[in-house]
Amino acid sequence: MYELLATLTATTFLGDLGTAAEHFESALTVDPLSAILVVVGQLIIGVSVLALGYLTLGAVVDLLTPESFGQAPPRDEQ
Repeated sequence: MYELLATLTATTFLGDLGTAAEHFESALTVDPLSAILVVVGQLIIGVSVLALGYLTLGAVVDLLTPESFGQAPPRDEQ
């Protein structure tokens, strides 16, 4: 049951990708302004995805590294 659902979902997704490519192609060929807007939109999305990935990677590294990396803990001298 789940295999059939996964297969149908994957097939639908791949079919939708083909349709999306056709829509982008028609939007790009209407006039030069449309092409510029599509490219600028893709750049904005790409930069934001890279920034979020960089921040997420930094958070994961910060979570996994100890606070005093390479240093001995301070001694309590009483």
